[in-house]
Amino acid sequence: MLKYILSILSWTLGVTAALICVPLNILTLMLLGADRGNAMTGFFMRVIVRAFLVRVRTEGREAVDLSRSHLFMANHASFFDMLILAGWLPGKRSGLEAAEHFSWPLWGSWLKRSGMIPIDRKNARSSMRSLKAAAEKLKNGWSVLILPEGTRSRDGKMLPFRKLPFKLAKMGEADIVPVGLNGTFGIKAKTSWLLKPGVVHMRFGEAIPEEVVRETDTEVLMELTRERVASLVGEVSSG
Repeated sequence: MLKYILSILSWTLGVTAALICVPLNILTLMLLGADRGNAMTGFFMRVIVRAFLVRVRTEGREAVDLSRSHLFMANHASFFDMLILAGWLPGKRSGLEAAEHFSWPLWGSWLKRSGMIPIDRKNARSSMRSLKAAAEKLKNGWSVLILPEGTRSRDGKMLPFRKLPFKLAKMGEADIVPVGLNGTFGIKAKTSWLLKPGVVHMRFGEAIPEEVVRETDTEVLMELTRERVASLVGEVSSG
């Protein structure tokens, strides 16, 4: 019974915070623009995550070179992944988001205002346009987040990576920074509405330099990146 009470409390606090913070963030983005309002987006996302009674511990974040653009690649096990990544990724960042999410009430408005890029994975031509837009962001000083599994894991184990993100890596002329999220599946699994507040460990790995990205075969690069993300997911610091 206690777990259900805690889940209801977590949903109530988190959704209430989201209904306050998302409109406020949209307003700040309208006033400041996606460029200058980016830091406020991170602040509001952190407030929402904490309201859900979720704590985030980061490791290696301070080592990310903020003078460069990065292509952040992370594992995907829960809808909390996007909230946490939007809140704790360093620097000015955008990301690729499923096109259908842009039609959702309120959340879709936030996606548009915050500079997120819609991608229709079922349409090859549309997907390529999205990749080109993301590559331009990278070349113009933005970092970009992409989840190379393409969808949430149903059992918490990492899925195979898809090739499309690595086409972007080749086009974007930026380092790849692997990111491992450990704990989000236990908080909210794809197959359940039960929330279990807890701690998420967010670990940043060593960047794969742009010259390595450019010169490495796509299949090899994909497996290298997956191995690095998997190692970050599997190794949690006690600090």
